[in-house]
Amino acid sequence: SGFKLTPRTVSWSRDGGLLAVGMDGREGPSRIHVFETATWKRVFDDRDVIGRVDAIEFRRDGVFFATTNNGRIDSEVFLYRPAETSYTRVARKSLGRKSAFRAAWATDETHLYVGGHSRLGGDDLSVLAWPDSGGRPPAAEGFSVMRESPDGGRVYAAFRGGNAETGKLRRYDDWSLRAYDEIVVADGRVADLAVLRGGQVVYVSQDGAVAAI
Repeated sequence: SGFKLTPRTVSWSRDGGLLAVGMDGREGPSRIHVFETATWKRVFDDRDVIGRVDAIEFRRDGVFFATTNNGRIDSEVFLYRPAETSYTRVARKSLGRKSAFRAAWATDETHLYVGGHSRLGGDDLSVLAWPDSGGRPPAAEGFSVMRESPDGGRVYAAFRGGNAETGKLRRYDDWSLRAYDEIVVADGRVADLAVLRGGQVVYVSQDGAVAAI
């Protein structure tokens, strides 16, 4: 309790010992907090953040990223590393007007995906090139979100579309991004997806539907 802004997104560390909370600053000053869950003591507080914090995710070594996805101001990605009993920010990347509503670590955690358009280095947020697939790069496809399978062998993507009736999901065979299967789904505005170990895909739509394939 006692937050001056509305909490917008949360993420547990892998061992459950920490909880990161991103606030909704709209297009003004915002914050990112980290709490120790054994005592709920706040161990880190970054006040140099502007806008809505839409995505936070820890990796195994305790490093975490956060993204802000803003309307009339640039979206940004932040990278934080453990520092003794607290955290320190080690990188900050502006994405301009590109969406940062969804982001996720790759399976090997060497890089992260932001929306369906960017791959950033996991140590410094450097921009990484996409494989030369011989076709259009993911940034030109209009993907809203990309995720890897738990074994890292396949890549899944959802299309960002204006049609609320039907949409598409794509499953690439490997990281060459050359061969893929595509399926029409009953929801045109897929907001996020997860890939389970058994190969099933679960997605949630912006209209509130949850589906498993």
